Amino acid sequence: LSECADDKCCRYRVGKHDTISRVSAPEWSSSSTADRQGLSHPGPMIVALSVWETKMAKQFEGAVESLDDRVLAKLEKNHTRADFFEAVDLCRKISLTLQPTFIAFTPWTTIESYRDLLRVLANLDLVENVGSVQLALRLRVTSGARLLELDEMREIAGAGDPVARGYPWRRSDPAVDDLGGRVCGLV
Repeated sequence: LSECADDKCCRYRVGKHDTISRVSAPEWSSSSTADRQGLSHPGPMIVALSVWETKMAKQFEGAVESLDDRVLAKLEKNHTRADFFEAVDLCRKISLTLQPTFIAFTPWTTIESYRDLLRVLANLDLVENVGSVQLALRLRVTSGARLLELDEMREIAGAGDPVARGYPWRRSDPAVDDLGGRVCGLV
């Protein structure tokens, strides 16, 4: 996986028997070659999926974390909501069970974005594939986290807690914190 962690080193394509194959950098280095071969930019999730698929895995646990592109950018996940939908499709094509993981409660989670997460999981028939704890996890900001470089994060992060080894944070919307607490109590 380390050789493919950077989306610039290689790309993947779905073959005629629904297999996923690696395409080396020279094959896609020019845009005309990439266009001719129908290659698309794989997010890291797709790269990991490709690596797992070659090992004949039956399931794939993907660190999706969020379906909100704005949150994914802040978390520097290097994939998008669209990449998640593509990964779901690819997993289904090769009969690989996708088990996405999430950080449901972040400083940027809203009631509507949480509803969207639940709606998408239901619409994609993934509810059984997601552990209930995944719907209750709250972002933990640890010492040295790059998130602390964000002005908005520094504004809401409390003083560092040496026992918890992190920075507690509180949303400006207490309804989201309340929802997070109730969901956590259920799981």
